[in-house]
Amino acid sequence: MTDDRGLYQLTVDGAEFADAMRLLARTSKRSAANEMTFTFSDGELVAEISGAAVGVSAQGTWPGAVTLTRDAASALARVGTGSIVVAVTPDERLKVGGTSLACRCAPLPTVPIDLPLDPTLVQLLRLRGAHADEDLLAAGLLEQVEQAEKKLADMIHSAALSLKEVGDFHAPIDHLVRRHVYGEGWIRRRDEHQ
Repeated sequence: MTDDRGLYQLTVDGAEFADAMRLLARTSKRSAANEMTFTFSDGELVAEISGAAVGVSAQGTWPGAVTLTRDAASALARVGTGSIVVAVTPDERLKVGGTSLACRCAPLPTVPIDLPLDPTLVQLLRLRGAHADEDLLAAGLLEQVEQAEKKLADMIHSAALSLKEVGDFHAPIDHLVRRHVYGEGWIRRRDEHQ
């Protein structure tokens, strides 16, 4: 969490904001992403769910990225009209009009993260080696990457379990699959972290 939560305060047109949230909620339904991220640049508040993004004109300050659950788009589509304030409270709540939702604040990613709307398991897994956790969090992708890693571990365990009758193959299968997914450098990176 950053110490500048009080700096997250923008003024937007309520009708434009609600329309953008409705559009994002509809267009991101087929996405596997679980998080929505708000960023602010060049006078525009941008909301993104795994590559699908909408923007609304805004004025104020917003120094980083604010991440919420993807369901927040539907909840935020019901805000009022007229000029409304979008702000983050010290207890990590995004307040928009009368709506208050749990959120997380993080610095903006240091490197942009490009990912298709519906990424493959391998594309998600490779993000961990290419980006810091803080950048994944700021991009709203950390939870999705962690779920992909759990799915890979479950798949490796299942494959090893199916061969249990002839021996313990968990370590060789794990090594083979991770080397294929992450490349040759994975072994060195893994050994450095042990």
